[in-house]
Amino acid sequence: MPLNDIARCTVCIPTYNQSKHLRIAVESVAGQTAPVRLIVSNDASTDDTADVIAELQRRYSFTAVNHEKNRGISAHLQWLLRQPETPLIMRLDSDDFLRSGYIEELQGLMERYPKAGYAHCAIMEVDEEGRPIAERRLARVQEYEDSERVLRRLVKGYQVTANVIMFRRDALASVDFGGGSEKLNFVEDYDLSVRLADAGWGNVYSGKILASYRMWGDASRPVAGRKLTEVRGLTQIFTGSLQSAFARRGWSMRTLQKRRFQLALANSEVLDRSTFAPGEREQMSHALMELGGTKRVAMFMGESLLPRTIRKSVLATAETKVEIKRWIKRVLLRRE
Repeated sequence: MPLNDIARCTVCIPTYNQSKHLRIAVESVAGQTAPVRLIVSNDASTDDTADVIAELQRRYSFTAVNHEKNRGISAHLQWLLRQPETPLIMRLDSDDFLRSGYIEELQGLMERYPKAGYAHCAIMEVDEEGRPIAERRLARVQEYEDSERVLRRLVKGYQVTANVIMFRRDALASVDFGGGSEKLNFVEDYDLSVRLADAGWGNVYSGKILASYRMWGDASRPVAGRKLTEVRGLTQIFTGSLQSAFARRGWSMRTLQKRRFQLALANSEVLDRSTFAPGEREQMSHALMELGGTKRVAMFMGESLLPRTIRKSVLATAETKVEIKRWIKRVLLRRE
């Protein structure tokens, strides 16, 4: 590993019960073509993660922290991102891994665009065993996008291919490293990107595939409890970070309201596809109505046949619209 004092970037790997994949993540950092530092932070794992870290430290020189108490995703990540002193900080989840040119490529982009708060790239989706599934890219041609454009685009959702991101430390410090998002597990990264754009930071994107992002099978998909946390987090982002950013600029709130309604409707499919613990379904319905922010949302959230039929009909219509757009795009491309 090209670990030395001249490294401008520190890779931070937060991990919890991911010992099976941690070796690959660390080895991918060790194989970088540019100097880099590494911190691995174990959030009180209950598997053999601590033993794996000790084994890896015999092979590579890096900093490791084994916490005695579990902090949770958001709080753990906030703590970890505050530790490096290098001007660039890269966040890598322990089940993902980098290609050898990741640091060199994105560090170069960050140096070229000093107002970029973070850099991201195209990725390769891989399955649980690390086998390639599909390439994931953004429909974006500009290397750099300024903060105002980024902020408007963020209304549509989190604008990265995956959470494999290089940050500028000064940018993170300007928003207190995402402080206050401890309760936003699973959407804390979305909130951080909104805060960075609101603070005047743009971002850079490379269309090169420089990392791999692990996809999990049906058995590992989010349960109802996790989805409930996500929905509540989205409500907080729209009524907090995004609303504040729009208000400061005098932008219309109608855009936010429309998107909240769309998100509530799209997420309402969980009411038909998930198994809920006692009382959990009612909590989910309430959270979805709060996310939607209008009385119109309530008609989609009931258990009777009519709300279920409406949900199915509207969601199918939305999916159909997406397919129609894809078909038109294919036709136009063929005509070129």
